[in-house]
Amino acid sequence: TTTTGQAKGDAQPPSDKPFPFPYRDTFETTPLELTPKYLSDQDGAFEVHPCLYRSGRCLEQVITAKPIPWSHLSDPWTLAGDESWTDYHLAADVLVSETGPITLLGHIDSANSFRDGAYPGCYVFRLHPDGKWEFISATDSVAPLLLSSGEVELSTLKWHHVELGFHGSHITVFLDNKSLAR
Repeated sequence: TTTTGQAKGDAQPPSDKPFPFPYRDTFETTPLELTPKYLSDQDGAFEVHPCLYRSGRCLEQVITAKPIPWSHLSDPWTLAGDESWTDYHLAADVLVSETGPITLLGHIDSANSFRDGAYPGCYVFRLHPDGKWEFISATDSVAPLLLSSGEVELSTLKWHHVELGFHGSHITVFLDNKSLAR
């Protein structure tokens, strides 16, 4: 090169440390139109925006048109947590739209996420706008196993509280404080 003053970088990454547990975020301190700390968006983008139909700030999917994929493209999703977690509780307030389901994943144990349209190794709760729901056990590259399903009275464009609990081999699913699956 003909430039001067160039040198090999000497920046050092921070030391390894576990993901913070317990983790909780209300998004109230995250600047608007930015992604919250610790979330990792995949196949889409999620940003903090003012909530619809209630006060406060919420995480919102902001890219709703699918791009032209090079290979299989899953639905947009964001990830938080640590694969070493075993006993934990996942809770989210969700706004069910009229255009598609909400999906929560727990106990994700595979890096091959959504390969060929399959879920990674995990448990999946899907809630559809018509009130139908399913709780699935997925193993990477194997057809998902339906563990439980049903239908609830559900209002779209209204906030609902969803909880998944993982305690040893015991798993619970709650919607608006009502047990759906154990």
